[in-house]
Amino acid sequence: MNYIIVEKIIDEIRKEFSDNVIGVEKIPGREPSFEDYNFENREINSFLDRVGINLYKHQKESLEILYSGKNLVLTTPTASGKSLVFRLYILDRFLSNPQKTYLLIYPMRALLYDQYEKFLELLKSFEDFFNRKIDIRIGLLLGDLSYKEKEKLSKEKPHIIFTTVDNLHLFLLKNHEKFHYFFRNLDLIVVDELHSYRGVFGTNSALVFRRLIRLLKFLYRNSSFKILSLSATLSNAKAFAEKIFGLEFSSISENYSRTYDRWIVGIDPKTVGPRVILKRLIRVLLENKLKSLVFLESKKGVEKYKMLIEDLDSSNLVFTYKASYLRDIRRDIERKFKNNEYLILLTTSALELGIDIGDINVVANYGIPRDGIFSLIQRFGRCGRISEGINIIMFKRDALDLYYSINFKELVEKIKRNDIEDIPVNLFNEKIKRKHLLYMISEFGRLDISILDDEERKILRSLIEEGRVKIVKDQIFGKEYAVLIGKVIYTGLRNISDKVYYVIDLSSYDAVKNVKKESSAFRIANMLKSRGEIIEEIDESAFYEYLLPGMVYYSLGKSYRSVAVHSAGNINFVIVQREEGNVETEPLYNEDVRILEKYKEKSLGDWKVCYGMIEVNREYLGYIERIKLGSGYNQDIIYYEKPIRRRFTTKSIWIEIPEEYSEIENDYLKIWKNKIIKHLKNKKYNISYEELYNFSTTIIKDYFYEKYRGLSSKKIREIINKFLEDRGIKDKRLSFYLKKLVDYQVAFRSGLHAIEHNIIKISPIVTYIDSRELGGFSYTSHPQTGKPVIFIYEGYENGVGLAETLYDNIENLINRSIESLNSCKCLDGCPRCIYSSKCGNFNEYLDKYSARLIYSKFYMKVKGFK
Repeated sequence: MNYIIVEKIIDEIRKEFSDNVIGVEKIPGREPSFEDYNFENREINSFLDRVGINLYKHQKESLEILYSGKNLVLTTPTASGKSLVFRLYILDRFLSNPQKTYLLIYPMRALLYDQYEKFLELLKSFEDFFNRKIDIRIGLLLGDLSYKEKEKLSKEKPHIIFTTVDNLHLFLLKNHEKFHYFFRNLDLIVVDELHSYRGVFGTNSALVFRRLIRLLKFLYRNSSFKILSLSATLSNAKAFAEKIFGLEFSSISENYSRTYDRWIVGIDPKTVGPRVILKRLIRVLLENKLKSLVFLESKKGVEKYKMLIEDLDSSNLVFTYKASYLRDIRRDIERKFKNNEYLILLTTSALELGIDIGDINVVANYGIPRDGIFSLIQRFGRCGRISEGINIIMFKRDALDLYYSINFKELVEKIKRNDIEDIPVNLFNEKIKRKHLLYMISEFGRLDISILDDEERKILRSLIEEGRVKIVKDQIFGKEYAVLIGKVIYTGLRNISDKVYYVIDLSSYDAVKNVKKESSAFRIANMLKSRGEIIEEIDESAFYEYLLPGMVYYSLGKSYRSVAVHSAGNINFVIVQREEGNVETEPLYNEDVRILEKYKEKSLGDWKVCYGMIEVNREYLGYIERIKLGSGYNQDIIYYEKPIRRRFTTKSIWIEIPEEYSEIENDYLKIWKNKIIKHLKNKKYNISYEELYNFSTTIIKDYFYEKYRGLSSKKIREIINKFLEDRGIKDKRLSFYLKKLVDYQVAFRSGLHAIEHNIIKISPIVTYIDSRELGGFSYTSHPQTGKPVIFIYEGYENGVGLAETLYDNIENLINRSIESLNSCKCLDGCPRCIYSSKCGNFNEYLDKYSARLIYSKFYMKVKGFK
């Protein structure tokens, strides 16, 4: 797109969403700065001159550091030529020494494929220029390959291996002896998108990298390797890289590449439904033939919105993309998008770091990503690479979106700065470290215990006591080695749990129904993958959220009902069958939280904030099923004959609040009493406040909640409206006031719950935590403290550093939470302030007015707030 076309499109967007565009900001482009570098082989310089490639200054400086033998973290923006640095380095070093090898590691397969193709393009261009064949062997090592294909790769002795960190863990390290030559001669390790290694994935990945480094140093006696790590969004890159790898790093962050003008457009639905806004935007993109990525936050959302816009897409130009699609499906989608057979992809974060297509015109994001602007910067960088581009943020009805819609210029400034701080990674999760220690012992065969740190030695002692490991002594050298007793099953990096879940169709059930051994189940899973019979692979958290027996799951535009689960050890097959009709399901569960250990505490006024270890107990009672009928839906509750239980320990913060705060219920009642009396006086209705209050006491909220989970407030409003209509009154405001009298019964409880939700939802503003990785629960009186308590905990067993980050930032979070709850202009609670799609109570017992009263009481004590 050129400047004139961009202006035209933005004008059209302004007209289409005249009441909803809250801001249009331009990020100006910049001219490049070049510097030459003399490679070891002058052919490289000749080639670059002929094809017209000039090196940016930061590329030249990066090459100097790599050739000096140092580790480097390079953090310049998307499309600034970071990848060209290692491509040229590898090509030059191969020409000088064909024995050297190179390991290129990516967090996602889509990005890997794209980088692989870019490397082949460079190589072919170089070969064509000199009219000679460069015999450099390149291999792709991915989980979709069969074991035979992977073994074949080892026999081909590649100079370069492209892989993901998952396959580095699951195959390459596990079978390193098959790649002995590769590790012995390894010269450069490239780790792309360093900022993506955060949370539980980052913790697991850091320990994978450290296993790799120890193998190289202590088993292969290779200390000459170096690491090049790349990232587009890190302000503390040097410290973060050193934390991840445990090595010293140099850092380059100054960008000297060419950048094009970009526009950031903010669209706030306000009174219009977000679905309507999104559909209208896709219509504008289709009509103007704009190649676009539209990011949504969930797999379910991607599938649902594809169905929503079917009537606009008669030419089948819009398609979906998810990481959980099998390889052949993903590659076909990517190919068609590159070839313009698809114009728009509705995608999850799977393409956040994905395919590099220079001609993407527009990137639209539906809502602020759950980790805040961290992912938004990455996604917006997918367009405007070879010309001007448009970035669109459609704010959802969510607390995080509300904050940034009100503070749109703050959002733009953060995107302009293009850096992210405070990425939570915890290298001291004992459960994770325990697994990786077992992996490392297995990989070494016998592990010299002198290379272990103090914490690893402590874990080793517990493994010896459990009979998982034994110590043997070398009689010649007198060294002690750890040796594995039995085998260890390797599990994925996206969660702490050892369990993996494969979604398969009922027609494949015969292949798994008699499997009892975990090793057999793993082989069958690989077989089903190779035959394309695995629909998706999910983790334990996703199973409990979407695929408990009877629940409905969406994939590739189709819906499936979970009919059974067959387990063999940690391998689980979820058997599903096709489901017709528009059905949605949610799990129904009770929850309880127990404090196990307190690590830290601090006072905020008369509140006490603690950080420590807790135990979360969930009892899944069944699920709620909603069937879409016209503009409404029918709801049914299906209970299991026997509840399904899940228990895990994790890190948490909790806020202990004095009991006297429950007195806000008196203020709550007084507020609504005065409003009703004033309203009755103005309207001159023939009904008294006392009559309304007495009626409100006949509606027991707990009863309606138990009977109509998720619909109790709706049922209560219907009863209130009937009561008023029987007295000749049709008055929405009076009906609302009367509902608040009913809510008074549980006002304090509802206020605590609302604060819990709001803090979780806005946590990415100051912490860069993904709010989906957090859970919460509130008590008006916790059995262990005897006080009202709000828990906010990590969704991963033993925690990965998120809770401690919350603890360190809690003052700022509470201030932002107060601002958020007081900024929302909704009549009552809404997704923009307190509702959450993850709420186990179906957003019942939530009240923003009582939350405001709690905060007001707190502020009066802390800051003299009036």
